[in-house]
Parts: sequence; C-alpha cells; structure tokens
Amino acid sequence: MNAWLLIGLMSFVTFVNRYVFFSKTITYHPGEKFKTFLSFSAQAILTALWVPIVFHWHDAGTISITNTHYLISTLFVLVLSFFRINMLLVVLMGLSLFFALKFLA
Repeated sequence: MNAWLLIGLMSFVTFVNRYVFFSKTITYHPGEKFKTFLSFSAQAILTALWVPIVFHWHDAGTISITNTHYLISTLFVLVLSFFRINMLLVVLMGLSLFFALKFLA
C-alpha cells in the first residue's frame, strides 16, 4: 500500500511541475536565480547516471574499480572535453574506445 501511495505522490509532483511550466493558463515567470539554478539540472542528472556505472558500488558502500574499461573511457572523454571538441565527436570517440576495450581486449 505504501508503494502505491509513493507512486501516486511522485506522479502528482511530476504533473504539477510540468503543468506550471507548460500551461498557457498560468503566467509564471521564474526569476533569474531560479533560471540559473535550473541551468545546472542537466549536469546533475548526467552525473547521477554515470557515477554508479563507472564506479561499481557494492553493498558496503565501497567503490570497486574492477571494470577498468568504464574508468579508462570516462577519463578519455574527460580529457577530450577539455579541448572543446564537438560533443558528438567526443561521444563517438568515447563509445569507440569503450567498445574496443570491452570487446576487443
């Protein structure tokens, strides 16, 4: 029962957030500080996605680097991104290195 209540509440919060920003009937204009705060959301979401993948988390909360192809590919993409190369090219080069390390090594 608690799981269904949690799912319902999360759905309600998601709906209200989207309705406020995309509805034509509500004239809400966020301030500059809020717009600056929202500009970091993409980086936060991407970080939340890649950190558990690169650093394989165990039950005890320790970090294990047993899958080195993830870490090497991540460091390679990090170095390439400092050179301000086209993002699509960086992604393709990172994926190429990852698959080369994983399947050809």
